[in-house]
Amino acid sequence: MRITTLLSAFLATASITASGQVADVDSTYVSTIVSALKAADLNSFADVAQAIAYTAHDGAMVLADLTGVNHFVFAPTDLAFAALPKSISGNLALLADVISYHILNGSISSAQSAINPNHMVARTLYMNGLLPKNQPHPVVFDLVNDTQTGTQRFVFPYQKDNATVYADSEPVPGSPANFVIYPIHTFLSLPQNMSELAASLFPSAAAIMNETGLLEPLLNTKGVTVFAPSEAAISAAGALLNTLNSTQVETVLSNHVINGSAVYSMNLEETTYTSAGGIPFKFAINATGTFVMSGNNTARIVTADIPMTNGVVHIIDRILVNADVNTTAVQSAASSIAAQASETSKTSAEKFTGAAMLSAPLSPSIVGFAIAILGGSLAGTALI
Repeated sequence: MRITTLLSAFLATASITASGQVADVDSTYVSTIVSALKAADLNSFADVAQAIAYTAHDGAMVLADLTGVNHFVFAPTDLAFAALPKSISGNLALLADVISYHILNGSISSAQSAINPNHMVARTLYMNGLLPKNQPHPVVFDLVNDTQTGTQRFVFPYQKDNATVYADSEPVPGSPANFVIYPIHTFLSLPQNMSELAASLFPSAAAIMNETGLLEPLLNTKGVTVFAPSEAAISAAGALLNTLNSTQVETVLSNHVINGSAVYSMNLEETTYTSAGGIPFKFAINATGTFVMSGNNTARIVTADIPMTNGVVHIIDRILVNADVNTTAVQSAASSIAAQASETSKTSAEKFTGAAMLSAPLSPSIVGFAIAILGGSLAGTALI
């Protein structure tokens, strides 16, 4: 679908819904943003941003409440829009979600990225209701040196179909108002669910989870952190796993999960987390990497902060072969959420400086899974 046709459709919708529904939109502010985008030859992004700013459709008012706080924007180029699949470009609500995933809650400079160091997890405006307390989803990117051009670029890993997306590391000159605009040459894909990620990243681990009945509850849990063993880790532990019965395998897998939480790498050491089997996690970060420990078992995180629809995945280089379980801890976490159920996420105007840390165990048995999920097993403290 040509972008002009898309824009016409959006404006037609806007003309229907604008009457009385989007009166709080600051038209002067929107015009300033749109003019700056057009001046930077980001015409398609400008047109669509303008259209959805005035369209009250499933939360599609992307520019309606962005005044005041700085925002860091990865703006897709006209070529990126031209390559956008019709399944996205022809769906107003979906396109609004995709656009919102390109706008960060805060202004982050390339210098800050380098200090942190070269790896950032930053909250966007995109919300799908599947993270604890309805937190917005983060986007993950690295700042890398381009050996061909001698410049630095933002690199977005973990994209759909294993694509890697790049963005310019210098903002558009004269970015307006509270927007810092960086051109991006391909659209970012929204986070995938665990089954979709598993197909390319940890198929063997996911197959074992599916066999034990654990995969579906993880797909349906609101907030989950998974330490997924790599293919090499599964292969190396094959003989050992064969010595365990199905209940033990199920328990081992539950000790790779923090249920009810989305815990990103920069926050692993900042509070106490309990596995879905009720066993405490320990973490260590040193010059050789980040390590996760369960009982007497230690694994190194080899790929961190893979966003998914309801949480985050970290790939580890060994299986945490811990068949212990603490049902008291599981039940305690399930009951503790009652006092927190009414809490809401912070506003989209606040900058993301950490992850929402809501750790809780998920029962290692299928019956326990049902209890934990129905009980909304979340426990912990929100840092943002």
